[in-house]
Amino acid sequence: MKLTPSIAWECTILLDFLSKHEGISYADSRSVPGLSSDPADAFRAISCVLWIQADQSDGVRITERGTEALSVNSVEAKVQMLLKDYIRITQPPWAQLIPYGRHVALKYAPQEIRQVFEECFLAYGIDDDIVAFWDGVAQTFREQRNSGLVDIGRKGERLTYFYEFDRTGHHPKWLALESSYLGYDILSRISADVEDPMRIEVKTSEKRIEYAKFYLTHNEWKVTRDSVAHKFYLWNLCGDHSHLAVLSLDDVQNHIPENSGSGKWMNVEIPFQAFESKFICVS
Repeated sequence: MKLTPSIAWECTILLDFLSKHEGISYADSRSVPGLSSDPADAFRAISCVLWIQADQSDGVRITERGTEALSVNSVEAKVQMLLKDYIRITQPPWAQLIPYGRHVALKYAPQEIRQVFEECFLAYGIDDDIVAFWDGVAQTFREQRNSGLVDIGRKGERLTYFYEFDRTGHHPKWLALESSYLGYDILSRISADVEDPMRIEVKTSEKRIEYAKFYLTHNEWKVTRDSVAHKFYLWNLCGDHSHLAVLSLDDVQNHIPENSGSGKWMNVEIPFQAFESKFICVS
């Protein structure tokens, strides 16, 4: 979807025209007053953001979201809504930076996109509606990112489950499916012959090892220290093969911060690369 200031404003003109000519065909609406000689880009844009759709007779029908856009008072507010839907649906690469701040995202956005933001008064200012726009879009990306991280984490847990079954000949318990408060994910056993329990905290990344990292909470570390047998399984799923590093408490100990004064650490970030020599190819 191409979006420039002229296309964005033509979208509002086109939507208003279609609201007065419900069911008109695309071919019959090519000469909309106020649009360029070829309104294809505007049609493509409002179709992409799901403001219009074709009906069974090849006419153009305004959707529920399009009706919401029509109810917005100003042209600038309509363009703001268009931008929000454009970002949500197309998810352009620069928009992934929105959770890091408005300035950061716009710095990497194409010039024509920055101009759209400027012309609808979103590039600057701290009015409540402007702040709400950026916070709302940022929250969408955070939720999507968190959902993706959960999916990646589940891959590592599943790999651990079957790895432990192959290693011990016994089915472990996938406890992370039942509760996220235990401080570990899989309950296995020492070996095929030793049934003493072994707790496993699983950390997974699909990034190259030099960029991969995992986060350890204070509670997870406390569970580790209080366990007789506890392992960290680091899964690196970048590329065609799965690589696993099995870490002991001693392996991780040197990367754990210490509390000082009245301060208490809650989370620590540790790079996979610190344990690069321990990774083995599993599949």
